[in-house]
Amino acid sequence: MGKEKTYAQMFQEANDAHQTEELTVSFKTFAAEGDMLIGRFLYSEKVQVKEDMEPVNRYVFDTDEGMQSALLGGAADRQFGDKFQTDEVYMIQFRGKIPLDGGARQVNRWEVIHVPTVKQPKED
Repeated sequence: MGKEKTYAQMFQEANDAHQTEELTVSFKTFAAEGDMLIGRFLYSEKVQVKEDMEPVNRYVFDTDEGMQSALLGGAADRQFGDKFQTDEVYMIQFRGKIPLDGGARQVNRWEVIHVPTVKQPKED
């Protein structure tokens, strides 16, 4: 009976054959106006960011840079959070902040665009 493969060997073989799947999700920050995320929507889940605030949605996308998650804020969640459809592609761009209550508070401003995907016909 031959020696079984090590886990490292199993990983290397699967990775070389492009059979592995990246599960790590990085967090996308929107620091400057114009920052954007483009990717295929996977799922969202409620997260508690601060104890004294209502939970917000954490949106997870498959992007060209790998899987990324983003918090857009409660106002964005209410505006278009339920419009994201699984496996559809979206572009989300940070458009700055809008002052509220005479400048005492701010809300993020977003541009969100659904990117239609064209399915390629199967070749016979």
